[in-house]
Amino acid sequence: MIVYVETNFILEMVFVQEQSQQAEEILKLGEAGEIEIRFPLFGLIEPFWTIEHRRSDRKKVYENLENEFKQLERSKNYKTIITAMRPLIESLINTSQKEDALFEQTLEIVLKICRFIEITEAIFKYALIYRDKYLLSFQDSLIYSSLIEDMTQNKEIKKCFLSKNSKDFDSSDIKNELKQYNCKYISNFQDGLNYIKSKI
Repeated sequence: MIVYVETNFILEMVFVQEQSQQAEEILKLGEAGEIEIRFPLFGLIEPFWTIEHRRSDRKKVYENLENEFKQLERSKNYKTIITAMRPLIESLINTSQKEDALFEQTLEIVLKICRFIEITEAIFKYALIYRDKYLLSFQDSLIYSSLIEDMTQNKEIKKCFLSKNSKDFDSSDIKNELKQYNCKYISNFQDGLNYIKSKI
């Protein structure tokens, strides 16, 4: 069975979100050779942007709070409160460091286990078509185009596409097109894990 994943599969584990355990279990099934996990190469680039953006936002919040604290500390009325609060804002920086470490760890496993779908000229051209056809962002249309191109090589094999991005991918038109390639779209990693286990 082929399981297609994208950016939010990695981010779920890096940010230790509510379905990170299920994502890890799916990854372990890939590691054990029970499923083949395929990943559009573009989807591997996006997490770098997301993590960098979050780090940048936190740095700005930290710097703004630091400046505010310095002003408030000049008043005896606030000095004790600020002293108590300072470790909390310093944890913002520590959070980014933890996410960086977890991202590197997750990336190492993903690179070892997953098969990546490279972006070709054909995939890029079809992405422009899918963008207009399904009103997707170009990033999402590039991921979708990568999947369809890969699926044409393996029409008979059972497949599923796991993405929490239901706002864009959970449409009847997309589901119907995926069905033509023996692929089911699933927007929840727990549901995806259950589906995979029922098919292997």
